[in-house]
Amino acid sequence: MILNRMANPSLVLLVLGMLCAATASSDIEIVSSLRKTLIQRKHMIPSWFYPNTPVCNLTGVVCRNSEVVLGLHLPCSTPLDFPIPSSIGELKQLKFLNLSQCGFMGAVPPNVWSLKELQILDLSGNELSGNLPTSVSNLKNLRQLVLDGNSLSGHLPYTIGLLTGLIELSVRDNVFSGKLPPELGKLSKLESLDLSANSFSGALPSSLGDLASLLFFDASSNNFSGPIFAGFGKLRSLEKIDLSLNSISGPIPEDIGKLRNLTSIILADNSISGVIPSSIGNLRALQEFKIQNCRLTGALPNELTELSNLGYLNIGQNSFVGGLPESVGKMTSLRYFLAAYAGLSGSIPGQLGNCKNLKVLDLSFNSFSGPLSDGLAGMESIQDLMLTSNHLSGMIPSWISNWKHIESIMMAYNLFTGSMPP
Repeated sequence: MILNRMANPSLVLLVLGMLCAATASSDIEIVSSLRKTLIQRKHMIPSWFYPNTPVCNLTGVVCRNSEVVLGLHLPCSTPLDFPIPSSIGELKQLKFLNLSQCGFMGAVPPNVWSLKELQILDLSGNELSGNLPTSVSNLKNLRQLVLDGNSLSGHLPYTIGLLTGLIELSVRDNVFSGKLPPELGKLSKLESLDLSANSFSGALPSSLGDLASLLFFDASSNNFSGPIFAGFGKLRSLEKIDLSLNSISGPIPEDIGKLRNLTSIILADNSISGVIPSSIGNLRALQEFKIQNCRLTGALPNELTELSNLGYLNIGQNSFVGGLPESVGKMTSLRYFLAAYAGLSGSIPGQLGNCKNLKVLDLSFNSFSGPLSDGLAGMESIQDLMLTSNHLSGMIPSWISNWKHIESIMMAYNLFTGSMPP
C-alpha cells in the first residue's frame, strides 16, 4: 500500500494500527495453528492442551503485550518424531527459540534461518539432518547457537564468521566434516566453542588464536591433524581446552605457559611429540592435565611439580625417560596420578607421601626399582595403588596395613620378598 503524502494523519494512524494488529494477531494465530498441529501428540506436551488457556499463557511461550510472540520453548516430555513445523519460522519477532529434546526429524525449515531477531537458538537433542546452510548468516543478532546431538552433516559454512555477536557455538555430536573455516576467528565475542564428536579434519586454523574472549574450547573426537594451531598462546582468557582423540602432531607449544587461566588441559590420544615444556609450571590454576597415549619423550620437568592446584594428572602411555621429580611432594592437591606405561625409571620418591589427598596412584608397567620408601606411608587417603610390572624390590612394608581407605593394591611382577601385611 502506498500512502499519499497529503493523506489525513488520522487515516495514516488508523492504517498503521490495523497493520500492527494484523501482525500481532498473526503471531497468535501461528502458535494456535502449531498447537493444533501438535494435538496428535497431546500426551507429549500436555501443558499445551489445558482448556481455555490463552496462547501467551502456554508453558514456554513468551509474549509482548499478549500479542507478539518473542520466545518459544516447547516443553517436550517424549520425542515427537516428526519434522519441525515450518510455521515456527513465521514468528518474525522471535528472540529465543528452544526446541531441544523434542525428537524432531529431518531438515530444519529454511525460514528458521531468516528469523533475524533471534538471539538464542537451541535445536539440540533431536534427530535433525541436512547441512547448516550459508543463510545462517541472516541471524545477525544471534548470541547462542546450540545444535548438539543431531545428525547434521556437511561443512561448517564460512558465513558462520558473520555472526560476530556469538557467545556460544556448540555443534557437538553430529556428523559435520571437512576443514574448519578460517572465518571462525572473526567471532571475537565467542566464549564457548564445542566441535567435539564430529568428523572434522585437517589442521586447526591459526585464526582460532584471534578468539580473544574464548573460555572453553572442545574439539575432541574428530579427525584433526597437524600441529596445535599457531597463535594458541594468544588465548589468554582460555580456561578449558580438550583436543583429545584426534591425530594432532608436533610439540606442545612453549607459549602454553602464557595461558594462566587454564584449569583443564586434555590432549590425550594424539600423536603429540617432544617434551613437556617447562613453561607448564606457570599454569598455577591448572586442576586437570591429561596427556596420556601420545608420543611424548624426555624427562618430566621439575616445573610440573609447581602445579599445586593440580588434582588429576595422567601422563601414561608415553616414552619419557628418567624418574619422577623429587619435588613431586609439592603437588599437595593431587588426587589421581596415572603414569602407567610411561617409560619412567629410578626409585619412587618418598616425597609422594606429602600428597595427603592422593586416592589413586598408578605407576605400573614402568622400570621403577629399589625398595618402597617409608615416606610413602604418608599417603593416608590412598584407595588404589598399582605398581605392577616394575623392578621394585625389598620387603613389602608393614605400614601398608595402616592405610585406612585402601581398596586395592597391585604389586605383581616385581622383585618383592615376604608376604603382604595383614
